[in-house]
Amino acid sequence: MCIGAWLAWREAKFLRESDFAAGRVVELVKSFSSKGAAYRPKIIYRTATGEKAEFLRSYGTNPAGLAVGETVLVAIHRAEGTVKIASFGHRFGVVLVLLLIGGSCLMMRLGLTLGREYFKPGSAIFRLARPLPAEK
Repeated sequence: MCIGAWLAWREAKFLRESDFAAGRVVELVKSFSSKGAAYRPKIIYRTATGEKAEFLRSYGTNPAGLAVGETVLVAIHRAEGTVKIASFGHRFGVVLVLLLIGGSCLMMRLGLTLGREYFKPGSAIFRLARPLPAEK
């Protein structure tokens, strides 16, 4: 959960320190790894000064997550010049998964700890329970 929170803070900081521009996918570059083929989108956009620029996303997916001709919002970091796709899924998808997994583990641990205390013999739950009626 801490890793998810740190990643969320890092992504939010990146977006705060960035300028935004509309970009367009011009090509899907096919790359290969031990798991097979993946497609990395090449995106063109205009900088704040009006210059045409392009970037290739650092990782690929199969099937391709974007199509040629699709318009995307890109974030350009003012100090570093780093460019990233600025959609919620691209920026916070992994963060959301990590936070959900961490939160679920925390809730399970809390439930087990409290459950052991609450349901042990002699606890309040057993004192409040009515005795079973005698069988005839």
